[in-house]
Amino acid sequence: GYDARLDPNSEHFSSAAWIKNMVAFSMQDPDYYKHYTIGCCWKDLRAFGDSNDVSYQSTVTTLPGKYLGKIKRHFTATKEEDVFDILKPMDGLVKPGELLVVLGRPGAGCSTLLKTISANVEGYSIDPNSTISYNGLDPKVIKKHFRGEVVYNAEGDIHFPHLTVYETLNIVALLATPSNRIKGVSREEFAKHITEVAMATYGLSHTKNTKVGGDLVRGVSGGERKRVSIAEVTICGSKFQCWDNATRGLDSATALEFIRALKTSTDISGSTAVIAIYQCSQDTYDLFDKVCVLDEGFQIFFGYAKDAKKYFENMGYV
Repeated sequence: GYDARLDPNSEHFSSAAWIKNMVAFSMQDPDYYKHYTIGCCWKDLRAFGDSNDVSYQSTVTTLPGKYLGKIKRHFTATKEEDVFDILKPMDGLVKPGELLVVLGRPGAGCSTLLKTISANVEGYSIDPNSTISYNGLDPKVIKKHFRGEVVYNAEGDIHFPHLTVYETLNIVALLATPSNRIKGVSREEFAKHITEVAMATYGLSHTKNTKVGGDLVRGVSGGERKRVSIAEVTICGSKFQCWDNATRGLDSATALEFIRALKTSTDISGSTAVIAIYQCSQDTYDLFDKVCVLDEGFQIFFGYAKDAKKYFENMGYV
């Protein structure tokens, strides 16, 4: 029978009910849909880069000297004063189905932590003694064979500005449509439905035919553009997601609804999400399972969110 909660074009649509229905449907034939989860643990994780007082934009004249300097550093012993620790050695564990929030001021190392555990290391180095494991798989295997299952959503939003919101999300859905989709449903039909579900979940249905826009092209608002980025990752269905300041540009109600949608997804489907937030309301904080607090590259707390307040009270911070 028809259920309005499962219809993305209905005003009674419920993302939680839709996810529950899809999970229940896939569990009827586990050999065909192949349910799996991904968690991550890291031990003695240390990230470091070159220590420079000033960094200049590369030009035609400065580029040769820059590369010569890199070659020189490669063949000479690294001095302690030439290296800056972005992340000091730290340990952490996020299990499948958990929601982890990373808190810290700008420059504390939140973005670096998310990039590192999502196998997106670029522009800095990881200590060879550091260990990162995804259910027994190392980052090299993830990067080569499971790139779509471990994703990093950057703070900035980059889209094709002349495409509409529907066209942007539908292209992602077509590319991410699995071969073991619902039997009897074509790729185009499946992609269209998933696109409509994503737009309804994040309040984008009214912008269906509006251009995404950008710095030079007029389109949706900044908050709506952020929601398009969030919807793209949701459509991909990645099992391990890292969100860098994903609530930037969103009002408090929309930000809370986004975290609730992620919480529902992790609880029901077993996916794992790590979110870096600079400002977090109490209602939003209560939805997280674990919290990681960073300050100037140091991890000053990692554990269950319910224990964080008691910890900082005992330490005299609250």
